[in-house]
Amino acid sequence: MHDPDDRMASAAYQPEPRAAAAARRFVRDTLRTWRLGGPGPGRAGLIDDAVLLTSELVTNAVVHAGTPVQVTCWLAENAVEVVVLDRHPAQLVPGGSRAGPGAADRTSGRGLLLPGELASSWGVTYARTAKAVWFRLGLEPDPEPPAGAPAAPGSAGTAVAELPALAALGSLARPVSRS
Repeated sequence: MHDPDDRMASAAYQPEPRAAAAARRFVRDTLRTWRLGGPGPGRAGLIDDAVLLTSELVTNAVVHAGTPVQVTCWLAENAVEVVVLDRHPAQLVPGGSRAGPGAADRTSGRGLLLPGELASSWGVTYARTAKAVWFRLGLEPDPEPPAGAPAAPGSAGTAVAELPALAALGSLARPVSRS
């Protein structure tokens, strides 16, 4: 479990089929620890969307990169950001949309269409030895808490200039954003 005051959590997985299930549990547990699920503006379905997107990105990394995968969750002031990093720097993300005739009928190759539909923004960052695919899910500001109630994590004073997992890629990183 994570301390509710933590605003970043990370876990690593080997490139095996059970990695996606373990990553889903990690993201679900992390976001629940941060009290992001349940009723409230901008919160309905947030955990489900984050879990689905994480599952797709980890599956892509396991299938296509075949390297260990790191999943990092970051709680920013008005968003949850999830980064899936693998050690295969090849540019597997197509430059254009894979949507088109028959896209909805395909049984594979739709995983990267999901961030465009569900996330506030998403992108990929490449370096010489790694690749990170990330997504951001926006949070609506919480209403004022009752007097004396503790503030929710990330509700005040948290500014995120850069994702910590992407900083590890160093100056060689070339971001490619999608929104």
